[in-house]
Amino acid sequence: MARTARRLGVGAAGLLAVLPGAALAAQTPYLRGTDAVSIGRAGAGVAFGRSLEASSMNPALLVTLQEERSAYVSMGMEMQATTSTLQSNSSKLSTSDRNRFLPSMGAAWKLSPAFALGLKLDTPVLRHGSLPSTSTSRFYGEGLDLGVHRLELQGAWAITERLSLGAGIGVARVSYASDTSVRAIIPEDPSQPYNAGTNPALALAEQSLHQSGDKTTGCFSLGFRYAINPRWTVGGSYQKILKADLSLSASKGRVGATTALDGFGIPDAGADTAAVQAVLAASQARAGSGSVEIPGVATLGVRHRFNRLFTWELDLRYTQGASLKLPSQAGLLTPDGALVSATLPSSGYRNAFGLSVMGEIAFTRRLTGRLGFAMDGATVDDLAINPVVGGSASASFSAGVGYRIWGGELSFGAQIRQSKDVDTDRLDLIWALKDGQPDIRPTGTTTRVEGSGFTWALGFRRSF
Repeated sequence: MARTARRLGVGAAGLLAVLPGAALAAQTPYLRGTDAVSIGRAGAGVAFGRSLEASSMNPALLVTLQEERSAYVSMGMEMQATTSTLQSNSSKLSTSDRNRFLPSMGAAWKLSPAFALGLKLDTPVLRHGSLPSTSTSRFYGEGLDLGVHRLELQGAWAITERLSLGAGIGVARVSYASDTSVRAIIPEDPSQPYNAGTNPALALAEQSLHQSGDKTTGCFSLGFRYAINPRWTVGGSYQKILKADLSLSASKGRVGATTALDGFGIPDAGADTAAVQAVLAASQARAGSGSVEIPGVATLGVRHRFNRLFTWELDLRYTQGASLKLPSQAGLLTPDGALVSATLPSSGYRNAFGLSVMGEIAFTRRLTGRLGFAMDGATVDDLAINPVVGGSASASFSAGVGYRIWGGELSFGAQIRQSKDVDTDRLDLIWALKDGQPDIRPTGTTTRVEGSGFTWALGFRRSF
């Protein structure tokens, strides 16, 4: 018993030794497993055989299940927020629209010792948030709501007792919505187009714009699993890039403040409410264009059954972050021409590596504990960070517990995501009028961006 306890302590210490590095990262929009067990494992599990929840990440694991038929259902919540702090006055602004319902389910049918079928429903991507109307970065984008819900039919084939292959094919529902703000010119005679000589500008009026669309597209995943020996197993999976060509619709939202031509001061006399309403009523919202493209992910994992009590796994991920694409923002077609939102200077998205590590401890025959840690590299440069879209490095701490009851296992998993402080001088924007054209430029003042999030789920698994 003492020897077992010593080995358990060594394994747990090895897992905890990697945790301090999490202070260096921020949250990610990609969810590595959305059921209670996978959340508790921090998304690790592509090599974790005999686990129905792990089969949702690697279909090749389906043939390792001991039960002929099994299923699980899980429900929870996902919360995220981003805070921007303007260093010149220490003003803090946080995003709203923070919560999302997080359902998940899976099932498996073992048709023979060498072949099994499975079904999964999960949410691999969630990014949402809405900036306050006073945020100076709202001209880059004021709000975003991006979600992907995926349903896949899976199959696995055991080529030998050690090697199995798996694949999944299904559909993914991609939902997208965004908000931005633009400023229209209010001329002396609002019934006529602006002209610097005959109809000079008196003020700038702010108009928010909303666009949305959704699309169902195909998806697939591939996986393998190889048992080196009874204690060591390797596994891998690949989830394809998701691309959805959206048909977006646009509408006008709130009417913001009216300012002087410098973007700050009091507007000239004559730029009253009636004039602002006349110009904006004659303007039309125009949807942006482009597709939503979600990066593909390749994962390679190794699992070690340390002893009867403790099992650990390490997964390495490669995210094709350079493939991330979002449609252009909505614009406003005014009597003076088309207005489009500002574009954040960026070198584009890049690929990134990440990892998940977990440990699972069988305290008793009924009670199981789980502990995990995950991190992903940044897909954008720090200076190009957008509080709404995100893309900075990510880290999370997870814990979970499972208890055998009612002929199955009741599980709870929770995950905390902490943030890296990213400083950039590109988010404090001015929208003014210069030489008759919109002058959108950063002031050079530093803004600090940090994110946080929390995910939890309660699930139940049972065999039949």
